[in-house]
Amino acid sequence: MYALYTLFFLLAGLGLLPHILWRCLRGATYHPDLAERLGYGIVSSVTVQAARGCLWFHAASVGEVQGVQPIIATLHTCVPELPIVLSVFTPAGKHIAQGIVPEAISIFVLPLDLPWLMRRMMRCLRPCALIVQETELWPNLFHAAARYHI
Repeated sequence: MYALYTLFFLLAGLGLLPHILWRCLRGATYHPDLAERLGYGIVSSVTVQAARGCLWFHAASVGEVQGVQPIIATLHTCVPELPIVLSVFTPAGKHIAQGIVPEAISIFVLPLDLPWLMRRMMRCLRPCALIVQETELWPNLFHAAARYHI
């Protein structure tokens, strides 16, 4: 199933690539976080070492970030030494998170849901837990987490 999903994801991405490039050239907000979408933003960050063994929260966009913020704040109050990272999927979600989630040592855009990118994220962060806000379908993220016993 994962192989079929990944193949479909890649084919759809290739089909959308000209449109995405055109939108980027016209000023769409995808490009500032392109490195993170490809799995490089957090990996090259200095905070990666501090994030090892972290609690990894994922909140797709603004509403999810607002929903997870009180949980993160409470957890940070109870266990301040536990590093917390937060991934989002939209530029607006990242912008809001940077303003309302100061407890997170890193806020980044979740890479594309490709197996090699998700495995790389798991190897770099080595989270003790992954908490996903609301029901989202990230099959390769969940598969990589399961492979790393997270």
